[in-house]
Amino acid sequence: MNKSITGSISKDLSAQEIENLMLLKLRQALSKLNQIDFEKIPSVHEILILIAKLSYQIVSASSVVVFPYNGITYDFDLGSIITASKGKRPQQKGDGYSVTPISLEDSPLLHKIGRESIRLRSFLTTALTNEIPNNPQDKFSENSSSTCFPLVHGNDAYGIIIINLCENNKISQSDLLLLEIWIDQASLVLRHANAIEKYHENIKQKENEVKKLQDATSLLFSRLGLEDTLNAILTMALELTGAHYGIFRLIDEGKNKLVTSSFVGVDMQRPKIEELPIDEHSVMGKVAITKKPALIPDLSKLPLGNYYPLDDDIVMRSELAIPLLNSNGGLEGVLNLESPLPGAFTSHHQFLIESLATTAVLAIREFRLLNFFLEVTTNIFKISKYQTLDYLVKQTSEFSNSANCEIWSVDDSRLRLIASSKVDDSSQVIPFRSLPEPIVNTFYDLKDFPVENLVEHYSKFAAISISNSLVAPLFLSEKKVPEYFMVVCGYPEKNDLVLLRNDWNLRILNFILSFVHIAIENDDRNNKLKMEQEQRMLAETFAAIGDVASNILHIVNNKVGLIPVKIQTILEKRKSYLAEDEYLTRNLGEIEKFATEAMQTVSKNLINLRPIAVGEVDLGDEIQKVVHEFREQKNVVITLNFDNDLPLVQANEQSVKFIFLNILENAIQAMDGIGKIEIEVVVEPEFVSVLIQDNGPGINDSLQTKLFEFGNLQTNATQKKNLGFGLWWVKTILSRLGGKISLKSSEGSGSTFTISLPRVKSGIT
Repeated sequence: MNKSITGSISKDLSAQEIENLMLLKLRQALSKLNQIDFEKIPSVHEILILIAKLSYQIVSASSVVVFPYNGITYDFDLGSIITASKGKRPQQKGDGYSVTPISLEDSPLLHKIGRESIRLRSFLTTALTNEIPNNPQDKFSENSSSTCFPLVHGNDAYGIIIINLCENNKISQSDLLLLEIWIDQASLVLRHANAIEKYHENIKQKENEVKKLQDATSLLFSRLGLEDTLNAILTMALELTGAHYGIFRLIDEGKNKLVTSSFVGVDMQRPKIEELPIDEHSVMGKVAITKKPALIPDLSKLPLGNYYPLDDDIVMRSELAIPLLNSNGGLEGVLNLESPLPGAFTSHHQFLIESLATTAVLAIREFRLLNFFLEVTTNIFKISKYQTLDYLVKQTSEFSNSANCEIWSVDDSRLRLIASSKVDDSSQVIPFRSLPEPIVNTFYDLKDFPVENLVEHYSKFAAISISNSLVAPLFLSEKKVPEYFMVVCGYPEKNDLVLLRNDWNLRILNFILSFVHIAIENDDRNNKLKMEQEQRMLAETFAAIGDVASNILHIVNNKVGLIPVKIQTILEKRKSYLAEDEYLTRNLGEIEKFATEAMQTVSKNLINLRPIAVGEVDLGDEIQKVVHEFREQKNVVITLNFDNDLPLVQANEQSVKFIFLNILENAIQAMDGIGKIEIEVVVEPEFVSVLIQDNGPGINDSLQTKLFEFGNLQTNATQKKNLGFGLWWVKTILSRLGGKISLKSSEGSGSTFTISLPRVKSGIT
């Protein structure tokens, strides 16, 4: 006679008592499930062992078998079968126990039943000798000896549990109901354990990913070269994503190609690492154009011509490409990963690689910045100011991702372009007016900068956004007007680029601005040193020449000076004879006159070759004396525009007179004796500068460069009264006095000579 699965407990128990006993065992089993300490992170496999043991205790079965199910591969894990039978505790197959009466490996029928049970999300019973019923809803059979319950919850399956009944036992409807309750609760616990297990696996994975990202950051300070750093980052990217191939291509100087910087890969045969044009014919090229990541799960579905293989001998199926964007939105390059497996990359992988890409950008910019500092500090004292400024503006434009960078000099109410990252011809000039209020050396928004002409100049360019441009005035002395302007021009905002005014840009721009200061000040120092060297050489040269000049003057006086004396003697002793010869008398008078003039001319010019005795000179008084000598020039108006209490200068009165006489004579001669001359004095911290401006025809550029050269004869009245060295004498004397001279002129606009003499310093007598 068949018995129920609990019938073997006692023949004398009633059906109600048997059911109560079953409920008691169920409550005890559920209690043990509830006592599981999930803080100790039990594995799903450990829970399955407990379920097998408790299931065996609930029913009177010959054995209970649990087959774990892999939700990823959608198949049973035959290497982890768990069994429980009379006299045996639950064990995993393969640890020395052979207590499994039925094995999925040996029973295709049970394999089918297990899959069908999971598919239906319900139990199935079978006598193991029959096929699965044609009607899956007919799950219960009076002749069944085994029952298969699916361990499922929601859409997740964790395995099946097969209860093999004892001989002559049968399963009742009430037994099935209680077992279904037990299996549902067991499945719920499995889901909870699985969720905790996955959670901790995710935590562990996140910790590993965070460590990898931290390691990537530490690479910035542990590698000597950029290629080594990028190789290490690529290796991490392959570890995090399982990719088989990775490559960094960086943008070239012309910004139209991607050049390979580093690459790593698994089983690479013929990697293609040549330059890539930035166009639509490759994934990396597209990413460089759009500046947006590309995650392609199946490369075989791309249109023909839109995929560029990274290895001719390996078929890649999925790709992840990340643009390397700096803080200004500028493109540094592209990071690309590929795999021969379709769908190898996920959105989470993209997030991780974007983080690595940020580290790569920091590394790229850091190495470029270090190379820049090394190059500029090495060469700043070796090359000219203009070469240095050209290099600095190009680097500024590169680092700030700006449309253009320029440096302007402030020169006599004009702004003159002296360096540009885009314009080769640095000869632009625009008017300049003084700033309405003092400003310091820092960067301002160009649109709010109070130099209207500068703003108007840039507003004409469509490729430049005034509201996205910066300008910094450079004050190199105590002047109220800046001597230079540095302008960084931004792209129009419609390009969706980061504005120039951000922390990174301002730090870099201020660094570069300091190098601009150094380059200009170094050039000024070199010019000053050169001038001092020239003055020292002139002093030594003229000291030697002075001795020669004194000897020449002495000889001339001794020889030529006797001519007037001899003539006077002849005139006194031969009066009667000369009275009768008018021709002889007249020629003797002319000889005496020419000899006297020759002695005066030699004395006047050779005195400039002697050492100059420098003292305190009232410059205003000397200028007025020289101007007074031109009072007979009725058609020339000379206007003095300066105060009478000018600071004293270090000079020599006779030399100052010679300088201004020469300049005024040149101006009057150039104006053909008709015109206006204005003399203005500007007091500076170290110099007093005299500006002599005429309204004559001006001097063309080609003549200006030769005007102060030695031997440049002047074709004016002064040539008759000196040695004919012209303005070379003026420049030479000024150099000996520690002064300087400059000329600004253009044809048809007159000329302005600026003569600067050093101020008397405190304590000098």
